[in-house]
Amino acid sequence: MKINQHIATIIRKYFDRKESNAERKSLYEWYDDIDNSQKITPERIARLKALNAARLFPLTRPKQVKRLSTFVKVAAAVLLLSGLGYIGLQYYENQQEYVMGAAELAKITPGTDQATITLGSGETIDLENIKLNDSLKIGNTVIYKDEQGQITYAAVAEGLNTADIYTENILQTPKSAQYKVMLSDGTKVTLNAESKLIYPAHFASGKDRIVTLSGEGYFEVSKTSDSRKFMVKTKGQLTEVLGTKFNINAYANSNKTVTTLAEGSIRVQSDNHTIVLQPNQQTVLKDGDLIKQHIDATTAIGWTEGYFYFDNTNAAEIIQQIGRWYDIEVEYDGKTPITYSGKIPKNLNLGKLIELLNYADIKAKAVSNKNNKKKLVIN
Repeated sequence: MKINQHIATIIRKYFDRKESNAERKSLYEWYDDIDNSQKITPERIARLKALNAARLFPLTRPKQVKRLSTFVKVAAAVLLLSGLGYIGLQYYENQQEYVMGAAELAKITPGTDQATITLGSGETIDLENIKLNDSLKIGNTVIYKDEQGQITYAAVAEGLNTADIYTENILQTPKSAQYKVMLSDGTKVTLNAESKLIYPAHFASGKDRIVTLSGEGYFEVSKTSDSRKFMVKTKGQLTEVLGTKFNINAYANSNKTVTTLAEGSIRVQSDNHTIVLQPNQQTVLKDGDLIKQHIDATTAIGWTEGYFYFDNTNAAEIIQQIGRWYDIEVEYDGKTPITYSGKIPKNLNLGKLIELLNYADIKAKAVSNKNNKKKLVIN
């Protein structure tokens, strides 16, 4: 027996409890027309009966009870497909989640120093391929990796006036990674997980120093002899400084941009507002509005020192940070408002981290399925 694609789609929705009333009606009509002659092995019957309680089979109409023979008929119709294979059983079983045990959780380790650089030519370099205390010469630019793994840019003296050293480079970190870079002017940037920094290999003399950030970065801006401004572009915002230390959180999948000042002074501009920050102040840009608030800057820059710092932080933001660092999908039902204050080491495996969250009354667990799709759940 064949099942058309329309019915197959409804079946999948039914497994996930996402079918509409009209789709359920179509499925019931298809159900009643199943050929009684279809056969199924006793082994598959046993497996399907075990899944019955989870709503896979049978399709139960209101005020109507189906006998086992009808259940077997439906099972046969779904399993004995031409072209679609084991649509019912395999799809359902592969999606079923189980709570991961301590041994599995211990294998999910925290992030590391990892990134790539994309050059102006389009070539991408995996920075893991550059050894410590080694360098890479690209045109008129030298990229050096020190003992701590930080990348430093320097221009070859005889090439300062050539055009290629001003081309844009892109430093990009994946999930579960961060990286440090020293730009050609001496400015240090620590890039958090799943972030991207666009900058020139060498800043042109006499012009403002401009970089673009997506994600999160901590900046320690170096002053220049001619007091050139350093500017960071993010979505809907421009941050202007001379010499200072600050953090910007501007992830593409977030509805806000948060800029926090640790030292010095910065000017933050949006389309309609301009705010000057002093240390331990931050701006939040959301829905076009730019507001200023006081904060302990440590909570914003703690990630650069090996900790998650939380100050009355809601659970949705907490698990987003954790998800990026451990490269795991996250889920929070949001039914119970949860906030947390404190710090958690970033070098723990996921199992130890979950223990700490549970100890703090944040009910967390990690689940997986046969497709090895892992997820951190807070409810």
